[in-house]
Amino acid sequence: MVISASTRNVSSKSIQYQQSDKEQSVEVCRNGLSGEKPKDLFAELKEIADRNTRTEKKYVTAVISPPKEYSQNLSLNDWAKLAEDYLKKEGIGKDNQYLVHLHQSTDDKHLHIIANRIDYYGKNKVKSHNIGERATGHAEVLSKERNWKTAQEITGEKKAEIKNVLLQEKSQSRSLGDLISRMDKRGYIMQISENSKGLNGARIIPKADINMNPSVLEKVTKQGFKLSDIDPKLKIKEIALGLAKSIGKDRGMSL
Repeated sequence: MVISASTRNVSSKSIQYQQSDKEQSVEVCRNGLSGEKPKDLFAELKEIADRNTRTEKKYVTAVISPPKEYSQNLSLNDWAKLAEDYLKKEGIGKDNQYLVHLHQSTDDKHLHIIANRIDYYGKNKVKSHNIGERATGHAEVLSKERNWKTAQEITGEKKAEIKNVLLQEKSQSRSLGDLISRMDKRGYIMQISENSKGLNGARIIPKADINMNPSVLEKVTKQGFKLSDIDPKLKIKEIALGLAKSIGKDRGMSL
C-alpha cells in the first residue's frame, strides 16, 4: 500500500476535485462537517482553521492507494476504516474535521483525504515535518494490521516470478524474437530498446498489471520493470549474444 501526505492550504476547488472524479467519487466518511457543496464545506473548514493564527499550512491532504490485489474487494466500510485508522495515527480524531472520498474512475481505486490540522480548540494536532515519511511508515503498519503484503513485498514477488519465467523461456528460445514471443504466451510483454550502438535495455510488463483505464499518474509512469531492476546481472545484450551462440552450436552439431 502507498500513502502520500502533505500539509497545505486548500480551497473550495480542492474539495470540488475530491468530490468529482468524473462523477464516480463516493464519500466514505467525514467528521465535523455538515455541508454538501464545496464552498459550504470550505467555509466550515476555514472557520475552525482560523482559530489558529500561527500555523501557515492548516490542512493535511493524503492519498491512500492499496494494491489492486486488495482494493477491488473492499467495502465502503473497509475504506472508511482504512482512512480513519490512518488519520488516528497522525493524531487526527473526533476533535478534527475531515472529509474522505473514494476515487474509482480508474483501475487503481484510492482514497483522497482533506483533514483540518486545527482542532476545535485552535490547536495544531499534526506536525508538518516528515509527514511524507510518516505516511510511508503508516502504510506498512496498516498493511500488516490487515495481513496485507506490503507494496515492496508484492513488487519483490513479481520480480522473482518474472526472472524465473524469463530464464525458463530463455533456455528454450532460439532467438531474441522467439524469446519475446514465448514471454508473450506466458503473459508478459517484453519491450526491447535500442540506440545507435545496438541493444541497450529491456522492460518486461506483466499483462495482468496493465490498466485499461489508467489514472493521469499512470499514463506518465512506465509500467512493468526494467531488466536491470529485476536482476542487475540480467543484460539484454548478453541474453541476445547467448542465444546467438546457442544457435551457432546447434548448427555446428547438425553439420
